[in-house]
Amino acid sequence: MGKNSWLADHQQHCLTLDLDVDLVKKRIITASIEVERLLTSIAEEPGELNNFILEDIVSKLEARLVKGDTIGLLCSGGEDSIYLLIALVRELGKSPKLFCYETKNNSSDVKRLKKIANILNLELYLFDSDNLDRSAAYKIFIESQKRPPNDLAQPVHNALYFEAVENHDCDVVIDGQFCDTVLLSNPQNHFLLWMEKHPVFIRLAIKFLNYLPLNKRSKFSSRLSYLQDLSDTSTSIERIFKLINLKNPDEDVTTLTGDLVDKFGTQLTFSICFFYCLLAVRERDKYLLCPDLFSPFDDFSFAIISSRNLEQVLGSFVRKKPIRNVCKKYFPSLFRLQNTLPFELE
Repeated sequence: MGKNSWLADHQQHCLTLDLDVDLVKKRIITASIEVERLLTSIAEEPGELNNFILEDIVSKLEARLVKGDTIGLLCSGGEDSIYLLIALVRELGKSPKLFCYETKNNSSDVKRLKKIANILNLELYLFDSDNLDRSAAYKIFIESQKRPPNDLAQPVHNALYFEAVENHDCDVVIDGQFCDTVLLSNPQNHFLLWMEKHPVFIRLAIKFLNYLPLNKRSKFSSRLSYLQDLSDTSTSIERIFKLINLKNPDEDVTTLTGDLVDKFGTQLTFSICFFYCLLAVRERDKYLLCPDLFSPFDDFSFAIISSRNLEQVLGSFVRKKPIRNVCKKYFPSLFRLQNTLPFELE
């Protein structure tokens, strides 16, 4: 057994995580009630989303922060965390300490983060697999919860949090978790959008790519196989189940989900299932041992508003426009292209 054998075990556990059908049924019923409540509480349409979302995020941060707090920000250099950095620095006049984990696939984002930290004169603490004790955070979770974490990034995320709180005296730590989901901007939302608008083209494109001489063990090949499986589905309900890792749906959960699609449409229904079912047992593991961790995006009202103004949020090749527009406004030369970087263990 190598000294990092826990990494392989953790990755295998997370990649094979499936949802239990009874859990999904219960959570969809609860979510339906919650979404109906949120619908009645949203008094009016925001009109222009850029300012509305920024004002709401700033308001949530302001309510959470106490005067004199030392603030930490888990900041990868991607759009979500830079957006929060802008909200803290430009809108609230705060000077957060920045905590970043660098891997091979996010080096361009880290390079951008270094430039921004230098421009704004902020403290930036960079970590990698050599100087961040990920295994300790992983073991603490297992000892506390009596099970392994379901979220792939939990060891890194919690280790950064512990660094911020224990070694850098942060009173509160901010992160951008849930942004993609509540702004209907996950890669899955894009796929659903393409399948509804251009199903024939998408199926033909995937079929064409399958003829290329690809390495069957490559990440691209495995993702292409996944897309092929998704495109072979005949209904949006089937696609939603695959996208939330529900392997054996029964008639009851299919009916419940179909009712949601009829009432809210495919995009919002997917986000309801993703937020209230999958994220509840996966991403929320990051928060169980971190009492002073806060994400202002943890509010499903954003998803309802986004669904009503989808063209302001999601385009054929651009996503979370309100976040991207603010980043481009303040740092136009650093946000020319939009990319999606999956978290990877190293």
